[in-house]
Amino acid sequence: MRNSTSVLLLLILLGVTALTLGCGSNRHEFRKNIEVDFDMEDIPEPKTDPAPQYYDFFDRTFSKQIHQGFDMPRNFRKIAGKPKQAENVDAFGNVPNSSWFTNRNGKRSRSIEEIKRGPDTGDGPADGMWTVIRAKTEGVTPGFTVRDGRGGTFVIKFDPQSNPEMGTGAEIISTKLFYAMGYNTPENRIVFFTADRLRIDPEATVTDPLGHKRPMTRDDLDDIRSRVHKRSDGIYRAVASKFLAGKPKGPYLYVGTRKDDANDIIPHEHRRELRGLRLFGAWLNHNDIRRINSLDMYVEEEGRRFLRHYLIDFGATLGSASVHANVPSEGLEYQFDHWEAQKSLYTLGLYNRRWREAKEPQYQSVGYFESELFNPARWKPNYPNPAFENMTNLDALWATKIIMSFTDEQIQAAVEMGELSDPEAAAYLARILIERRDKIGRHWYGKVNAIDNFELSGSGASQTLQFADLEVRAGFESLAGTQYRYRLTHNACKGTKDISDQWILDGNGVSGVPAISLEDALAAAAQAWEGAGSREECDRFFYLTFWTRRVATSDWGKWAKVHFYFNDPQAGFEIIAVQHEE
Repeated sequence: MRNSTSVLLLLILLGVTALTLGCGSNRHEFRKNIEVDFDMEDIPEPKTDPAPQYYDFFDRTFSKQIHQGFDMPRNFRKIAGKPKQAENVDAFGNVPNSSWFTNRNGKRSRSIEEIKRGPDTGDGPADGMWTVIRAKTEGVTPGFTVRDGRGGTFVIKFDPQSNPEMGTGAEIISTKLFYAMGYNTPENRIVFFTADRLRIDPEATVTDPLGHKRPMTRDDLDDIRSRVHKRSDGIYRAVASKFLAGKPKGPYLYVGTRKDDANDIIPHEHRRELRGLRLFGAWLNHNDIRRINSLDMYVEEEGRRFLRHYLIDFGATLGSASVHANVPSEGLEYQFDHWEAQKSLYTLGLYNRRWREAKEPQYQSVGYFESELFNPARWKPNYPNPAFENMTNLDALWATKIIMSFTDEQIQAAVEMGELSDPEAAAYLARILIERRDKIGRHWYGKVNAIDNFELSGSGASQTLQFADLEVRAGFESLAGTQYRYRLTHNACKGTKDISDQWILDGNGVSGVPAISLEDALAAAAQAWEGAGSREECDRFFYLTFWTRRVATSDWGKWAKVHFYFNDPQAGFEIIAVQHEE
């Protein structure tokens, strides 16, 4: 009994310690709004990581789940509603540019031409003969690698015979969207060719299932072509994926860091762009997000050599599973989902698993891709992902803002690049993407106080604070049916102190962007500054706390805070940080 009590007390102590460490921080030390998190210093060439995919499946499905079960600090944080937040964000919750991510559509709306171009820098494989230099043995889709007349190297990937245009269309559309989101992707293009344009390099090889290489023959090439779709006119449609610049060093992990990369100092499960990838995957139903579909490239730029991190292989997105159409359970359950299996077992099969309600795919070129059963909070990849399992509401807010930044016209432009021959199939695919986008926005904006994009105008007593209500901007809520309550707090050297009444801004009658005059707040700040005993630098910090109430509810909900640095009564405030309640 005494031992049990000791263990319980130890667990409680660990939990309290974890929460204390998670909450403690200097309130005046914000990681500023930086453009680039420079992780591109020169490093020695890392070793190549082979990435055994079956080990990855068993490790993520079983080993890591057991490990997380005994991770008591993480569990206590979760119970207390204080999860560990991402470590690579600035004072405004944004992810700076890095070797992992580049802010694109979420920061500046891309033109239709930019959406269509995506990562492309050239025009794809040259006309004329292509030399086959090896068979494609990675992944599940048959294909081969070619060298064109200009010396460019491309992986050629095809559609399955059962679903013409599906895999190639999904690859191109998802490439355009993932690139516009901010991720590093290969240059992928739709190509059309006939078999007489292919010749085999005398040194071309094939790797057999046991890992042994042998010379490639015409029979090997014919076998690949026999397993893919060919049009009635003898033309093959395929994706040409240009080889990435640099040396491939294997895929990256979604947990921990790469030990032979000195630039890699933030555990991957605590990178916001990898946690938020869960929502991007949910939007495009990229249930095949896993280690093997990523790649680290050792590149050289401006005399420095470092690793750049890529997402690759998008053939299993949207409604495609690469070699066949998606089955309804993909995106709704893990491949081995013991919780769902137990529910069926304990109810003797009476438990209604959601995928049983699925309808048959409408279009061969789209596969199974729908929005009715889609639940943004319950979407799952093929197997558990450590970064996804650590995603917080604030990670989700960041990702949702990017997803909601895509207009209907941008989505339609990306779909157009898939070159689906059936206009009804293309229209259907765009509509489902728009509906899934809006479902994600409604759900995850509702998890926080979705006011953001704070901006100051004017100076001194005439300063005005504008902000965006993201739910109103998306059309999910009405400004006329919304109230905003806010209060000024002095975040001074000796502690915090509320120095104002709770003001109310009624959205009814407001046209355009909500804005408030800071005249009263500045007067209160000036008085607090003048009255501060020390009048040191740390007495110049203030923040406004906002709460939002909709007409349909009496609940003010969670807070959002905008932090100010007070210069003087003439210059007024300067915004230094924005925070949202988890």
